[in-house]
Amino acid sequence: KAVAGGSVPTPRADLPRSRPAPAPAVTPRSQGGARRDPALVVEREALKCALQEPGAVAEWYESVEETAFTHPSARQVHRAIAGAGFPSAEVSGLSWIDAVLEHADDDSVRRLVRELAVEPLPAEFGQDARYAIGVISRLLELDASRRIADLRGRLQRTDPVTEPADYQQCFADLLALEDYRRSLRQESLGGVT
Repeated sequence: KAVAGGSVPTPRADLPRSRPAPAPAVTPRSQGGARRDPALVVEREALKCALQEPGAVAEWYESVEETAFTHPSARQVHRAIAGAGFPSAEVSGLSWIDAVLEHADDDSVRRLVRELAVEPLPAEFGQDARYAIGVISRLLELDASRRIADLRGRLQRTDPVTEPADYQQCFADLLALEDYRRSLRQESLGGVT
């Protein structure tokens, strides 16, 4: 796929998916420490972008999987976004927010959706779309990094002598995922200053 600003790298469906790391039992906003965690900041910004700039991130957000969100609250908002049909250029503004709110699990998720929908994006005037694409690509990059770490661990546990096919497949998946992550890093660095 291609979008303004470059091509959209998509993860290979045959690559193993990692399980999200256990997250602290706080909402992204409720504790100062959670707000300083760079991964949680990216997750929060990505959700803000999906809610506020659905047309800009539509093609990018299609690649975002639930594993990209390590915090339970962020995961719940992502599920509401997915339930509403994912960001698109056809639905925006209050119609989009209402659709996401309809798919929220409970009042705490709806409260977080409303908060993220109005919290300003830190982009310069007129640069919200470019910023949004950069943030989504950074979120995808972080998810790819976690999956790479899992694959490296699996590769280390696989004996190349007794399990040559598994070893070669794992190694090939690792190379493909590292290439995918590199392309995401280039896009995220181009989008976030």
